[in-house]
Amino acid sequence: MPSNIKGMKGSCLVIPCRYDYYRYPPRRPDRVVWYQYVSRGYPLVYDNWYSYDVIQIFRDKTSRYTSTYSKDCSLQINPLDWSHHRQKIYPWVDPENVGSSTYRFFDTTVTIEVVDRAEKPDIVIFGEMKMGKSVTVQCTVYHTCPSYPPNLSVNIPGHHRLTPSSLSDGTSKITLTATMNIESDQQTVECLVRHTGGLTAKSSKTLNAECTLLRILNITTSEEFLDGYSKTITCTALYTCPQHLPTLTWNYDSMPASTDIKKTGSAQWKAVSTLTFTASANDHGRSLICYSRFTGGQKLEASITLRVKNEFTYNDIQPADLKVIWYLYQSNKYPPVYGQTQDVMNKYRGKTSLTGSVSTGNCSLKIERLEMSHNQERLYPWVDKNPITSYHTQDFTFNDKTTQLIVSGPFEDIRMDEWQGEATEDVAKSVICSVSYKCKKNTPVIVWNYENMQNSPNSKRISSNTFKTVSNLTFIGSLEDDGKSLTCTARFMTGETSASAILHIKMLSNLAATVPSRFKALTRSCVVIPCSFQHHDDLPMTRGIWSKKAGGVVYHNGRSNVLDHFKDRTRILGDLSEGNCTLEIDDIKPFDNGPFCFHAERQNDKYKFSNSCVFIIMKASPEKPVITPVPAEVDAGSTVSVSCSVTHTCPSHPPVFSWSVPHFTSKITHTETTQGIWETTSTITFMAAGGDGVQSLNCTATSWRGKQQASTVKLNVKGSLTYQLKRTLQVVIPVSILVLIIITLAAVFGVVIYRKRRHTNDSLTPPPRPEKRRSLWGRLSRRSIWSRFSRRVDDDHVGWHAERKPRNNITTKNCDTPIAKQRFPSPKNNRRPPRPVKPEDNCAVDYNVYGNI
Repeated sequence: MPSNIKGMKGSCLVIPCRYDYYRYPPRRPDRVVWYQYVSRGYPLVYDNWYSYDVIQIFRDKTSRYTSTYSKDCSLQINPLDWSHHRQKIYPWVDPENVGSSTYRFFDTTVTIEVVDRAEKPDIVIFGEMKMGKSVTVQCTVYHTCPSYPPNLSVNIPGHHRLTPSSLSDGTSKITLTATMNIESDQQTVECLVRHTGGLTAKSSKTLNAECTLLRILNITTSEEFLDGYSKTITCTALYTCPQHLPTLTWNYDSMPASTDIKKTGSAQWKAVSTLTFTASANDHGRSLICYSRFTGGQKLEASITLRVKNEFTYNDIQPADLKVIWYLYQSNKYPPVYGQTQDVMNKYRGKTSLTGSVSTGNCSLKIERLEMSHNQERLYPWVDKNPITSYHTQDFTFNDKTTQLIVSGPFEDIRMDEWQGEATEDVAKSVICSVSYKCKKNTPVIVWNYENMQNSPNSKRISSNTFKTVSNLTFIGSLEDDGKSLTCTARFMTGETSASAILHIKMLSNLAATVPSRFKALTRSCVVIPCSFQHHDDLPMTRGIWSKKAGGVVYHNGRSNVLDHFKDRTRILGDLSEGNCTLEIDDIKPFDNGPFCFHAERQNDKYKFSNSCVFIIMKASPEKPVITPVPAEVDAGSTVSVSCSVTHTCPSHPPVFSWSVPHFTSKITHTETTQGIWETTSTITFMAAGGDGVQSLNCTATSWRGKQQASTVKLNVKGSLTYQLKRTLQVVIPVSILVLIIITLAAVFGVVIYRKRRHTNDSLTPPPRPEKRRSLWGRLSRRSIWSRFSRRVDDDHVGWHAERKPRNNITTKNCDTPIAKQRFPSPKNNRRPPRPVKPEDNCAVDYNVYGNI
């Protein structure tokens, strides 16, 4: 934003304003408010949310001026009056979100200056200041109201072109371009400007033109004359100054001539002299000259060579048996080109014949299928009964009746490509002229009237009997060339043909590229040079080219055009259709300093840009990475987050980071800090290792193609014993719990297996006797417990042997008679009688009887 800006009273005022941010971005970047700069308070100048709070002098007069730029904060004041004079105002982006880290917008202000007088427009005239020429007139006025630009008018008839543009200081300009034909030696150009609000201003400029002679003088006539017959010949002179009248004369002053003068254009006159010329045989080969003498002293002349045909007659009676032989004129030989003999020259054999009759006095010769080898040869006839060699006179010559062959190889008119002469100053334009012809030996030379400009000719066969020659001119015009003719001429051995176009040179608009003038690069790595450009036409550029300022192409999409030193090392990273011409140079060498310049092409047009060259400063080692500060002390086992960043100029191959500690997380970010300078940051999270004391944390940045640079910070670690104990407990407690779980599970499985096996054995054992089914108290009584230790045999066979004795001290004998069961019983019909019971079997003696003592 400019610090001061001037506006016209009654017109509008647009204050250009743009902003950008690199950190702490606004929450609402589209919210822009303007304030009046005062010592206390924030008086509103513009606020679309609170328009009724705007102070009186700006209320209903301010609005946002929108543009194609996204971060725009421009303000429009309409109309501007005296109350706005010396007012200091400033914008604020997103004023509802203000903090200690946000930008102080009131540090950037603009002061308004109101004027009530319009400045006069500037008039510039380009071109050749000569009578009859056309010049380009430009009328320019500067203003600060692009939304309602002023009106421009000039006193020149015809179509005018208006070109608006913006300047870097915040002002705008509008230029009216017109073409004026110079019709007098003094002409005045007037330009009037009318601003919105009614203020006007006028400028005038007088053009003093030179009254110069058009150097055009020519003679029009047929190529041949007949002896004794009259023909009309005209000589024409063109001139631009009516006071410089020409006088036309001829070298045959004895013959009648007349002169006529008339105006042919706005600033052009023509004088025509008509000569009635009667040729004789002696005029053959002579020159007919026309002289032009002007009152200013200038002289011109033009001439042609006379060709006179002859007839023959006899003073006496014509002899019989006359023969006609045609010879090629040579000083000491008589080679025939036509005759009855067989010694006719090879290049004329079978091609010549007589078209007339000797009896009627006609000896005309016809030659078919002319070749360029026949050109410029002189032929003459011999009419006699005897051949020419039968005469041995040395005094008689025959060349007074010779005819020279002028062979013009068939060719078409030269053509200039479909170009209307439109060109831009200092911008190369490719112009092509081509001509077709039949004879290869008659290959033309194409020349241009701008001889100092580069052109490239090329000839080729386009059919079996047709050839074509093309000349491509690289035309770079200037404003002085406007109105002139660009002419190409194909010169054959037998003639020439021309084509031309009137030049219309446009003033070069300010095409500029955005390229840093100096840029740093790391040798052996790559460098990405930022480049952008703007063009006003709708058609995009088709080719971007980088070259050394001293010469030599560095990048071209045609690989053969690139210098060997830069082949396969350069490429354009941007999109030309979007105005991005960013260049990458890989494996950059220590001497690849440049300067390197960008230019572009669109079809056959070439464009150069201002501010498009860059000088590269070489660095042998990369930038040292920067590590963010770490805490003064960290606990062992705690999590620490740290970042390491490094700046570079190779965003297509950014540096790779490595750390001296293992880390949990890692994040890489890339940020463009300034134009072409990038910052790559690696952020990691790691755990502080055990071991009290100062430890080193290393960050290494490896640039493209291997160059490294490292940085180190110190960590003061404490609490390693506590960390080890916690770490041990974290291992022991889980292991102990795991062992206990295994033991418990093993016990449970053992009980389950045991019970399953016992249940299997109990299924084969009879239930216990009733006396064994006692109460819980009986089971827990002392005698019951003691009795458990007095078993003699397994309960499954004998039961309990120690029982309580009756109180009457009577011994009771318990006899159990065992019964043996047969393993396999006999059939019923084969039973055995039972064995007789013996007395001793009824009761067995029990020696274990005991009683109370």
